Amino acid sequence: SVPAPVNLRTDQVTQSSFRGTWDHGAPDVALYRVTWGPYGGIEKLETILNGDENTMIFENLTPDTLYEVAVTAIYPDESESDDLIGSARTLAIVPATPPPVLKSGPRNLQVYNATSSSLTVKWDPASGRVQRYRITYRPTAGDGPEQSTTVGGRQNSVVLQKLRADTPYSVTVSSLYADGEGGQMTGRGKTKGRGTLEDYLGCDKGFALVEDPQ
Repeated sequence: SVPAPVNLRTDQVTQSSFRGTWDHGAPDVALYRVTWGPYGGIEKLETILNGDENTMIFENLTPDTLYEVAVTAIYPDESESDDLIGSARTLAIVPATPPPVLKSGPRNLQVYNATSSSLTVKWDPASGRVQRYRITYRPTAGDGPEQSTTVGGRQNSVVLQKLRADTPYSVTVSSLYADGEGGQMTGRGKTKGRGTLEDYLGCDKGFALVEDPQ
């Protein structure tokens, strides 16, 4: 039999390619036939190189796959050597690690601007991409149902209405993200008693006494 190429080695391995290099088995090789494909598979690709070449880049490969390579020397009289066999595994695709989601609860919760039926709630925004805030509230004494409302993640205040007069309320604001709650903060406020000037006039409206003409 005619001399076969020797010393097949692979390097420059990526997720979709690698390089194969071999040494000539004899000086008078006419051509090399190179075949390659997934190890144990039926599908093989084939190419013919000139006899003075001894390296080839294998491309468009599947990641994390073992490939088998065979190099055959063909001589001027068309006699063929035994195959020189080698193998290489392409690199696996490493999934990109998503950045950690910044999350926190709201800060500096304030309950103010009380009337006999409403309280204004304001807070400093939580960190990151808040989808919405949930505001839950109930009389501090626990003698009423807990109620809740939500506002968009860009909002940082809400007016709670239809509250009982002269009643302390506990108010909790929670920051809600795509993957759950980020935190919460609780504050307290108290509605005013009925009969205050604000109830009759609304906010900051002036008034004048008009004498009834006799």
